[in-house]
Amino acid sequence: MAEAKTNGQTDTRRGYLEVDGSGAMTELIFLLELSGPMADLESDLIDGFNDMIARLREERTDLLVWLWKEIAGCIDHKEITHCIDHNTRVPITEDAALIEQGCFTRLLTLAEQYRHEHPEDFVEQDSERGRGGLFDSIGASIHMAQLVHREDRPEERPVRTMFIIITDNTEIERANQYYWTPDRVRELVQQQEKEAGWEFVFLGTNIDAKQVAGDIGIPAENAAQFACDAAGVRENFASLGAMILEFSATGVALPTWSRKISEHLAKTQSGRS
Repeated sequence: MAEAKTNGQTDTRRGYLEVDGSGAMTELIFLLELSGPMADLESDLIDGFNDMIARLREERTDLLVWLWKEIAGCIDHKEITHCIDHNTRVPITEDAALIEQGCFTRLLTLAEQYRHEHPEDFVEQDSERGRGGLFDSIGASIHMAQLVHREDRPEERPVRTMFIIITDNTEIERANQYYWTPDRVRELVQQQEKEAGWEFVFLGTNIDAKQVAGDIGIPAENAAQFACDAAGVRENFASLGAMILEFSATGVALPTWSRKISEHLAKTQSGRS
């Protein structure tokens, strides 16, 4: 995050919707995935996210939020249901920028109900698919955002875009079974960084976040591993919110943005040893 990022535009022009006339818009694309241990922290995750959005609203109204929510249900480490839901890009001041409590559980319930009623749609998945679909989700969501940007009128396009991945996926080694392999995702990430000035951030728990981020072209300084507990989730969103404020104001973020996340993780790990 060394130099200011813009989508090929200057910061003097006004952006999408001109929400309050305060300047160019910054777009935040969130991919939140619960497919493992963090499912037990659903309430903490939602509270942490919504608290972050509330704090951001107090400081800036020139932010756009695009939220992708993903959850998978598993039995004996085998995926039985996989569901993705996303909203449209909205100003941060709208209620659609928030997550309703119980959202992930309801998504999973609806997906499992559909699976029960239409088992024929899932015949080929059971023996092969694992939770490596994280990369499929990243690739698909980037691709959809690309399509939306292409349809935007120049005055609608956000000046900056930050793509933020938050995951507890612990079985990414199966990812090569999917269309969006790490190599394909890396090409797409690097393309968006170079051609559109996007910034990518990767936050993971129970995985080597920096290694996984590096596999798909995200710099190590933009990645952090957080503790899979309520305090770790809260610190995750507190630090992320502070970094977003810096990025939206200047196009850059301090390299120390994830220091408190790492400190809490180290404290948690030392307590277990």
